[in-house]
Amino acid sequence: MRQQIYIIIGFIVLNINACKEEKLLEKNDSKSNVQTVTSGTSYYNNRTRLFPNNLTGRTSISVKFLEETTENEATRKLVKQYAKEWEAHGNISFEFVGKDANNADIRIALNCKLDQGVGGNSEVGLNKYLSQKIPTMRFSSKLKTDDLYFKHVVLHEFGHALGLDHEQDNPRSVVIDRKSNKKMYSKYDRFSIMHYSYDAKSTTDGSIIYTNYKLSDEDKYFIGTLYPFPALEDYTKHNEEKIYTIAGGLDICQNKLTGQIVLYPLRKYGYMSKVTNDIYMIRDSKNRKYEFLSSNNFGTSRFTTVNGLTAPIRIYRNNELLTNEWIQSSSAYINSNEELYRLDERLSIYRDPSNDNIILFPRNIDGCLNKNEYHEYDIHDADEKHFHFNSKINLLSYNTDTWKKFVNINLKAPIVIYKNGKLVQRKWLGYDTNNSLLRQKIEKHVYKIDQQLDLFIEKHTENIIIYPCKSTDSNREKRSASTEDNIVLHGGSGEKYLISSQQRFWGRTPTDLSIAFKIYRSGHPISSWISINSIPNIITPSIDPSTEKQKIYTIDGLNIFKVKDTNKIILSGELHSDNKNEYQIRDQSPNRVYAFNLSNNKDFQNKELTTDLIAPIVIYVNKGGSWEHLEQKWIGNE
Repeated sequence: MRQQIYIIIGFIVLNINACKEEKLLEKNDSKSNVQTVTSGTSYYNNRTRLFPNNLTGRTSISVKFLEETTENEATRKLVKQYAKEWEAHGNISFEFVGKDANNADIRIALNCKLDQGVGGNSEVGLNKYLSQKIPTMRFSSKLKTDDLYFKHVVLHEFGHALGLDHEQDNPRSVVIDRKSNKKMYSKYDRFSIMHYSYDAKSTTDGSIIYTNYKLSDEDKYFIGTLYPFPALEDYTKHNEEKIYTIAGGLDICQNKLTGQIVLYPLRKYGYMSKVTNDIYMIRDSKNRKYEFLSSNNFGTSRFTTVNGLTAPIRIYRNNELLTNEWIQSSSAYINSNEELYRLDERLSIYRDPSNDNIILFPRNIDGCLNKNEYHEYDIHDADEKHFHFNSKINLLSYNTDTWKKFVNINLKAPIVIYKNGKLVQRKWLGYDTNNSLLRQKIEKHVYKIDQQLDLFIEKHTENIIIYPCKSTDSNREKRSASTEDNIVLHGGSGEKYLISSQQRFWGRTPTDLSIAFKIYRSGHPISSWISINSIPNIITPSIDPSTEKQKIYTIDGLNIFKVKDTNKIILSGELHSDNKNEYQIRDQSPNRVYAFNLSNNKDFQNKELTTDLIAPIVIYVNKGGSWEHLEQKWIGNE
């Protein structure tokens, strides 16, 4: 009896919430005097509300009518017919089961008494928690099956059931009163079946949005994005990885070794659509292109693209970018390397295990850490080589192969990282402490205690390390036989590290101390302050925020700057009597050139000279009567 009471209470609560929901939606639509369709609460931005996609076959979604009578047979037939239209454009199949089925995903109630102007409502996406007796979709008793509006309502509510929300809530919508809280959305489509109808007073551009009675091209495309078809062939056997799916029937893959782009049809008839006739283009970083129509027949198996396209790529549909960033396989490179650190969540720093090379992987499309804030960064390795950059510089511009997403900065692990002159982490990243050669480069011996313990300080981090003087296991004895003979290391910030007379050291032992320290025995100092001059000389920032200019090149003391906003070129430096070479700086205009030498030109000696040149520039030097490029690239081209 107690169980039954709980069920009844739960049913009442759910229905009260449903009523509140319908009232709220009706209130939100009060500005429009055109009839609308309400729906359930939005879960559009929650992928868990989507039905799990079947990667080997159709995603089966079971549907049942809670009431099956002779009177509603014609209505049920039409609902099935209209709902099935979604199946042609996504990997879904609506399986209509009997009313007694106990595991139906969608449960439909017909002839419901809904509020005035309400054609129907539905849960958005999968709902696992409602009882099988409670409907997830309702249709108003006032709907007429011979009216075209009935088709609109059925398509609209089944769109909600698949996880789609209202198109008027798209952030790009022209509707004045909208709730733009979506994390995933297509381009705005006023012809979407998910769009309400609105009069001219309710839109920002004064246009009228009429009721739509069929699935739009964008509806078809987007449902294919949420429920992509499985590939007809296993691309992993060709050492290829999927990097993008064109909704409607095409997987785009990249060969992990060669980077070659390969297409895999997702439909057994070989084409995506014969209805939309969309124009697609795949373009790679070398501007090679491959164009095709949505009606192109690729057959039923692996299709190698023409023109030798290689990743990364961009994809266009009807001349509009489908994605703003370059697309390529990340795992093909990343999975084989070790991520040492993620800097400000915008830059991954990797170590290549095969050679210890340090690789940068900018996670932003523009290659910058932060265009809105200015920070200086330095990465140092054990050989005191370093790489300097700032948050506004496009790191990808350092690449000789500009299309690559990975930047080799010619440093080797281990490394330390500075941000605005301070260590981001007080440790050497990627440090193999068993490597004696590395230890000699990083750790400096600073003190010996009783011929038993050696104290070392790491460069940069200034961490204090203790080693036993005797290396064999048989000689690793207690430091002292006296229990009173305790030694304490006092750090500069008041921290302490106790070395007990009974303590054994079995190898490299890091302490919690850093920077300068003193050594005390039995409470009395036995050393002065011990430190290492390991703080690096951080390079002067290449962008001076006060003058808003960026140094882009240096020739024997002559600094070449680019003004941030105007790209004007400024020269400033010293004369070098030993350099007799003649130089020319040219920009992209054939008539603008600045010629000079460094032995007697006083235009920019110890002052700034603003030229007429506009970045980017190229620099030539005259050697023996022959003009040559100083650099085989445009300089200042970010």
